[in-house]
Amino acid sequence: MLTRVKGTTSYEDIRTINGVLHPTFKDVCYALGLLDNDKKYIDGIEKRAGGLLLDDARIKDIALAKIENILRTNGRSLRDFPPMPLPNAALLSNMENALLSEELNYDKQALIAQHSTLFGSLTQE
Repeated sequence: MLTRVKGTTSYEDIRTINGVLHPTFKDVCYALGLLDNDKKYIDGIEKRAGGLLLDDARIKDIALAKIENILRTNGRSLRDFPPMPLPNAALLSNMENALLSEELNYDKQALIAQHSTLFGSLTQE
């Protein structure tokens, strides 16, 4: 930071960038572009995942259904543990198909267009 912020005489001067006093030196590094935060990486991951991201309620239902299936193989159920919530009945009966359908839930037309674009850019090598 000292090589980027010239003429500083105090810690406050070092934390001041373009007239803005930043609360921490880390914030100064972000403002100067010396550090990257994880937001752009998280946004990229979410963008690439497309519509396959599950909300918290869906993840909870899937987890409860898996737990229920494990308990049933051992002769028990989540009903045996009263404070525990129960999974969605339709999801429970269709657990494998639901997970498969979540994975197969993608935009086929967009993939066809992407394939055409990428295939056209291939070279003979």
